[in-house]
Amino acid sequence: MSASPVRDVAVDRCVGGVTPTGLRVVAQHVPGSRCVGVTLVVGCGFVDERVGQAGYAHLIEHLLHQWSTGPGGDFLDAQVHRRGGMSNSRTYRHHTEYTAVAPASEVIWTSASHRLVWPRLDDEAVAAEVRVIAREVDEVTLDRPLGAFPWLQLPDALFTSYRETHDPFTKTAPVTGSEDGGLRELFERTYTPGRAVLAVVGAIEPDAVLADLDAARVESTDAELVATRVPVDRCRSDLPRHLVRVDGRLPGTARAEARELDLPRDISWRAAAMVAAEVLSEQGGPTFSIGLFGPLRGPDCSLLVGTELTPLSPVSTDRDRGVAVTSAVERAAEHPPAYDEIERARGNVRFAIESEFAGCASHSAFLAREQLFGYPPNTLLAAVDALDLEQVVAVLSIAANSDAGSVTITGRAS
Repeated sequence: MSASPVRDVAVDRCVGGVTPTGLRVVAQHVPGSRCVGVTLVVGCGFVDERVGQAGYAHLIEHLLHQWSTGPGGDFLDAQVHRRGGMSNSRTYRHHTEYTAVAPASEVIWTSASHRLVWPRLDDEAVAAEVRVIAREVDEVTLDRPLGAFPWLQLPDALFTSYRETHDPFTKTAPVTGSEDGGLRELFERTYTPGRAVLAVVGAIEPDAVLADLDAARVESTDAELVATRVPVDRCRSDLPRHLVRVDGRLPGTARAEARELDLPRDISWRAAAMVAAEVLSEQGGPTFSIGLFGPLRGPDCSLLVGTELTPLSPVSTDRDRGVAVTSAVERAAEHPPAYDEIERARGNVRFAIESEFAGCASHSAFLAREQLFGYPPNTLLAAVDALDLEQVVAVLSIAANSDAGSVTITGRAS
């Protein structure tokens, strides 16, 4: 049985357009909404950092969130707050997103694209954000034995290239100031209109939003609205590897395993992979997801990631650790799930997608990400509904025959 929808969405009033600069715009009307959500997604993430730029994508996000200004010179963040709204930003492996939400009567989208302009900064402003980031890293990553697990640790077991394996947080490259050459190079290379999508969601008139932004309306399936992104790296033939690390603070063992699935780049297979991961999670034991950041926040939807946490005990051995993830995949492939199990998993996936529509902010971020990664808006939910259940069984079979890379963190030495 499918989960009940979180909220009905008027998908027929979702329109797309392109501004004269090449910025893609998608706007969706949500009847009765009391807020408006605006998200600018930019194709700049950790994987875009070159040698000597580790941590710069995250730093740029901080600088633009705090210091970007509109045409009148007012800070964009302050403009949103004065109108009774709030804003947030976040950097991922393949993109960065800036989201704001405000009362429905406020027009907050006309200046959002100004984050594609390098702000006026001094060296102290940069130094202040570097200190803020250092505190974030201490609180979220270094002070916790499983901080950022597994998406920060797992790439070392899967890839060999610098762009995929460097540490973008705890080993941030030194910054010389506001005119640091590496900082500006990354910004100018990636913060371009052609690598960005602006989404507006709420009780708005989509065509009016496009007019405000001087965007020419196009169909959402047209080539103008499909992102051109650097492909996600494939795992090297000499990988994957199995890495073991020791952290005495951890009262147990944590293991993450990833399998690269050889799937067609088609949204129906993406939907099938999401349902397959949910089927595996429903078995009890390890939890599974698609992609390092989850299936709705990145383009690496051919990675099946399983994680398990187990307490240390006198009878546990290193040989016993990690078998649950592998056996779960193999068991599901050998004994395919029943129809009702797949239907239940499909309902859970549908609910997870609909949950993105529950608020204007998350809804606008979802639409912008989908557009950036080459999926026309509002197609994933339809793909889940129309899914051929045999595709789910096929994904499980492919997963069982795929090599797995893993990272194990244990609270005691092997």
